Amino acid sequence: MVFGRENETKALQKLYEKDINEAVVFYGSKDNQVTDIVKDFIKNKEFFYYDALPVSKECQLEKFYNDIVSELPKQQQVEEKSYSAILQAMLDVKCEKRIVVISNFQNIIN
Repeated sequence: MVFGRENETKALQKLYEKDINEAVVFYGSKDNQVTDIVKDFIKNKEFFYYDALPVSKECQLEKFYNDIVSELPKQQQVEEKSYSAILQAMLDVKCEKRIVVISNFQNIIN
């Protein structure tokens, strides 16, 4: 656990235990421990983790596709190379709960 950040971890756990889907956005400087908090929280949980790099839109989509497809079950198909299709394929994987983490999201939307 990240020392001194127990409140954030407890808040994430509360959201995780709800029966509805939630979106949580963290934003801050590199030294605010956000990545450490998230990585600590997702331990022992079903998750997809993607770290967006500062590359072109085309390279970003290709990297996202390759990284996520490599984590999908072999029988899971992605209908097309688009963010919505890739996210849908992740959501179609059967499990009780799933966390999707996109680190450095600003690199996707820029």
